[in-house]
Amino acid sequence: MLTVLSFNIGNYTAHDARDLARLISEARADIIGLYEVTWIEDKTAVASLMQDLETPYSATGMSSHTQNHTLLLSKYPFLHTDTFITLQNSGLSTKIDTNLGIITLAAIHLAPSPEQSRLKELSEVMSTIDDPSVPSMIIGDLNAVSKGDPVDYSAIPVEAPTYEVTETIKQAGFTDIGHALSTVFMPTVPITQDDGIEFHNLRLDYMYINQILSDHKYEYRVLASGNPHNLSDHLPIVSIIY
Repeated sequence: MLTVLSFNIGNYTAHDARDLARLISEARADIIGLYEVTWIEDKTAVASLMQDLETPYSATGMSSHTQNHTLLLSKYPFLHTDTFITLQNSGLSTKIDTNLGIITLAAIHLAPSPEQSRLKELSEVMSTIDDPSVPSMIIGDLNAVSKGDPVDYSAIPVEAPTYEVTETIKQAGFTDIGHALSTVFMPTVPITQDDGIEFHNLRLDYMYINQILSDHKYEYRVLASGNPHNLSDHLPIVSIIY
């Protein structure tokens, strides 16, 4: 059994590390992907988070454009890690020696817009996990919507909803766990704003698994009761693979 959590932490600061740990500890995750970790170079705060979550291994995806860094924590060792330094935000791809065997996992935070920028970034990510014979996962804040998901906004957006990113991943043979297991739509972003437009109930956070992993039994949930301090406009998502 392998439990994976993904969460764009938004405005959680280094001083909130203990609160962040309490928020996501209920998932008892083996692998934790965190995005917009602006305090990733605060070794004391990161060490506190790792201790509280009982994750002795960490890997970082440092952004060269913003402070929106990626932090990946794990109960299992990393064998090899690549950082996507060209992403507008950040991300990394790593091989992890888990209790399900060695898997390749990409934890990514794609560009906010436009879709063509996200597609370009995704191409780099997919090049690291394109071997169908290796168990692979893609997790993170894709800043993209999926075909069939509702898009509720208060004004006409500058960029109309498009689905190339999520369709590209699907066409590469990956299963969208959140879509596959949800009988009702479960948003990961209850409310957010972009360029003065207010969006409601979006799903921007995803977990994808390739064919090898999709042959396993798996579960999925959104921690809708999380984020009590409203420091992030996202909610954590969790998947368990058996």
